[in-house]
Amino acid sequence: MDKKNDLEDLINQLPPPIVLLGDFNAHSTEWGCSKNDSKGKMISDIMLQRNLSLLKDGSATYLHPGSGSQSAIDLSICDPLLYLDFSWKVHDDLCGSDHFPIIIYSDRAVPSVTNSIFIAVRRSPLATPAATHTSFTQCQPLT
Repeated sequence: MDKKNDLEDLINQLPPPIVLLGDFNAHSTEWGCSKNDSKGKMISDIMLQRNLSLLKDGSATYLHPGSGSQSAIDLSICDPLLYLDFSWKVHDDLCGSDHFPIIIYSDRAVPSVTNSIFIAVRRSPLATPAATHTSFTQCQPLT
């Protein structure tokens, strides 16, 4: 299975403008990781080729439970037409998971769901079989 083609096929199925969210388990210094890997390069290349933007501020989105190391492997990719309409931040409480919840909000009216489809990929086509996810059931309210 070709992961690049899987991601491109997913993007091709979405009518623009798109917002694609997920744990891509991809590392790139472009979005705040301390290293680059092949998945990160592939996603960066796809974003460049398709003129997609990344909602991100460089904050860590994942806390490794064993080592305590942090990385920024959860991505929020969007059409550049939407980039300025949204603000992105990481919740400061893990909420019982090893991934920090990501809050995306807008002060503007967002496009009607009938005009756009927003897809949240809980487990991206790039996630490894060993990747596990915990639901965010213990979250503290935002302040």
